[in-house]
Amino acid sequence: MYFVTTPRFAEAADDIGTELVLRPGSRGSAVTDLQRKLNAWATQSSVAVPPLVEDGHYGPVTAARVRTFQQAVGLPADGIAGSQTQQQLARFAGGPVSPRISPGECERIRKSCELLAKFDFDKSTLRPEHFPIINGIAQCVVDSFGTPTPIRSILVIGHTDTRGPDWYNCELGRKRAAAVRTVLGQAIARECMTRGLRPCPVSLGQILTQSFGEKNALPGVSGDDAQNRRVEVCLFTTHAPQLRPGACSAVPPKPQPPDCTKTPQDPRCRRPPPDCSVQSHPDCPPDCVKFPEDPRCPPKPPPRCDQAELDRRNRECLKQAGLCAANCGLDHFLSKIKRVPQYIKLLPKILPCTRLRNPYLIAACILATVGPDLLKDDFNDLNRIVNCLKGCKDTFEACRSRAKVETGC
Repeated sequence: MYFVTTPRFAEAADDIGTELVLRPGSRGSAVTDLQRKLNAWATQSSVAVPPLVEDGHYGPVTAARVRTFQQAVGLPADGIAGSQTQQQLARFAGGPVSPRISPGECERIRKSCELLAKFDFDKSTLRPEHFPIINGIAQCVVDSFGTPTPIRSILVIGHTDTRGPDWYNCELGRKRAAAVRTVLGQAIARECMTRGLRPCPVSLGQILTQSFGEKNALPGVSGDDAQNRRVEVCLFTTHAPQLRPGACSAVPPKPQPPDCTKTPQDPRCRRPPPDCSVQSHPDCPPDCVKFPEDPRCPPKPPPRCDQAELDRRNRECLKQAGLCAANCGLDHFLSKIKRVPQYIKLLPKILPCTRLRNPYLIAACILATVGPDLLKDDFNDLNRIVNCLKGCKDTFEACRSRAKVETGC
């Protein structure tokens, strides 16, 4: 059974206890306890909100704070403190978890960097014991504003143990420092709001971060010890903190190409399927219509012989060869031989050569028979004619061979 309190039933609210549903308009000690728990939650979680006045009145400010808490813990933000909301707030029943620290402790923090140790392995989230330390640092920062040497900037340094690659640990240290920076900035802002400081002298812009990864392990402990998973918070009176030299750089190594002979199962070693519609490929079935030159295709049957076309092509080749031979000048050379008196005695030797049908054979026969007896100019002229006729003969034979292939004969 649930009860709703109004001013008329304020006394009943004191007796009902934790089963009470509190909503705007409720009054009594249950509301005071609710406000105290909300203040404790804001202190531990470093939420930058002003503290509630614990007056036992469930007004608009208390309802707004309940909605903020419900959003933070994942409950429906209706501004009504029902059983689920009060169960979540029960963790803060003891009040604020960060007691005010002494001036001597603040002086120690200012002289030596404060340490937040033993982060969870491979995690950058803060542990519950880190929040009181951060709240204490925020208190010291705000307390210093009334002194001759106020804190004006902060350096947050992240560290890791030695497990894992260098570049990964460097990035993990950066994430840890960034997480502490965010919570510390919220804690300082909340402390300023509590004391009515507007604007807050130290903003998030004056809190810088560095990461050393696994480079600066603590002396006397092993490299993989949990104490190395830490964050240092250093306070400075200057407007910008003094950065430490030697910070790491989180640059991952370039990926190496796979050795497909040793690791053929590597996905990067798999070849993409070939495009069989564009070109023939050994992995594609043979397409002998598109790619008849594929060696897997059966040879083409020889074409049927077109004898009539072959005869026509041969006559054309013979005609071209005759025109070529006529331009070589064999007839002119023979006429010249017959007119020169000193060559008359050579005519009986030349006559058998002229009975041959091939002009090239005629010229070659004359050159072989009477070449040494000719004058130098005539010998050179005959030698040129032989070479010219040989070219005509080769052209004629090539023409006939091409005609035979193209006609399938």
